[in-house]
Formats: sequence, structure tokens, C-alpha cells
Amino acid sequence: MVYVNSSVSNHRQLYVEIKKTKPRKYYQYEAINYKELHKSMEKAGIQESNDDFTRLEKLIQKCMEESKVIKTKIMNEPQK
Repeated sequence: MVYVNSSVSNHRQLYVEIKKTKPRKYYQYEAINYKELHKSMEKAGIQESNDDFTRLEKLIQKCMEESKVIKTKIMNEPQK
């Protein structure tokens, strides 16, 4: 930004140089919605006494897959 004094009058002119910027970068990622995960685990009705670990593991994986959502994030430019 530059101020230029005019020799003819007492007015000043302002010159501003604007640089072109690159568009912001977006990226998508998977995240787990923990409220939905909690609801789906409650619906599953786990019986602690007679479930074995392999069935429990499959149930947890299934509920996690159902509660995943895709989110978009904007990458900010590094500050100088």
C-alpha cells in the first residue's frame, strides 16, 4: 500500500496491490458420531453374562461402521 501526494492539489492517492491467492484446500475424513454409537450399542442389548468376545467384537465393529460420518475440513494456510 502506497500513499502518493499529488503536486497539483492537496489530495492524496492510495495504491493497493492485491495478490492472487490460491483457493483453500478441503479434505474429507471419516469420524465417529459417538451419540449414534451409544444409541446403537444400547439398541443391541448386550448381555454380559453369555456373550463371548468374538461376538462382542463383531457387534462393536458393526455399530462403529454404522455410526461413521464423513466430515469436510478446510486446510488453513500456514501463517508467516
